[in-house]
Amino acid sequence: MKKAVGIGVSNFEFFNILLSYYPKDLNEDFTFYLFVDTNKLSIDHVKRLVKTHGIPAFDNAEYISVPSLYEFYEHELNLTGKSKTFLFEHGCFFKLLMPDYLHRHFGVDQIYSSDDDVFILGDLTDTFANYKGFGFKKDNLFNFKTERKHEFLAAFNEMFESDFSMERINGLSLNAGNIMSRYHEKLIYFFERFITHKMSHHMFFDFTGYTSWTTEQRFHHFWMHWLMDEGKYPVDMLKAEDLRLVLSVGKNHPDQYLKSATPRLIHYAVGKKKHLFLSEFLPRIEWKYGFIYQPKYEMKNKLFCENAKLF
Repeated sequence: MKKAVGIGVSNFEFFNILLSYYPKDLNEDFTFYLFVDTNKLSIDHVKRLVKTHGIPAFDNAEYISVPSLYEFYEHELNLTGKSKTFLFEHGCFFKLLMPDYLHRHFGVDQIYSSDDDVFILGDLTDTFANYKGFGFKKDNLFNFKTERKHEFLAAFNEMFESDFSMERINGLSLNAGNIMSRYHEKLIYFFERFITHKMSHHMFFDFTGYTSWTTEQRFHHFWMHWLMDEGKYPVDMLKAEDLRLVLSVGKNHPDQYLKSATPRLIHYAVGKKKHLFLSEFLPRIEWKYGFIYQPKYEMKNKLFCENAKLF
């Protein structure tokens, strides 16, 4: 079975941090696929950055332009109007589409998808060994909360040809930042129903904040429950040893991190407070890695400054 780790790359600093702390002595049995947002970064510049680190698994990575991926599905699904704009402007659909795209173009059967604001601190080969089908990160943050939640529920049940109750959907929700996936032929069928549905358009175009930016999360939410009912592949929750999800800063002192255990991947999904988290976290893992990362790119004047102190 061909395995892949797909990483969305849109920020030099985050990606350079990832490369700086990536273990150098691994024998990975998967291939990295780097999905570069070429509206922000050039693939050639990312390749030059990768070369400075001398990590064989990244030296052998495949590169995909995110806008080119969207163009492929624009034509594949004949998307026009709001559906086309939704695809190109939402910003997160490349992760949703990774399993289908990599299977079609590279023969990949199983993929672990991620953003670039992560630390990979262990061998993800072991993560693949823990999940034979799908792996999702449980997170109750994305329960249906709005006063129109029953309306949204009905619309997504229509998209997925399902009849899930509010109790079931809110009983298990997820964070879609990191997902272990198998190729599944129904993914694009449901994605087309989702990307063209008037309620998806309404949620994305007519709202700001929570309702708008969680639209893609809603797809994964219902996709997870649909997969559970179908039963073709196992559907598990990602374990703490495989993924530590950081959703807020200031709640736990960074001195606590990595003292008792080191997860294979840490995702610091803290929005616009990434500089705060990194300014406190990076110095406190010097004891383990022997250096403190020094910013060079987008965060050169944001890390370790006076207004980036939490404690």
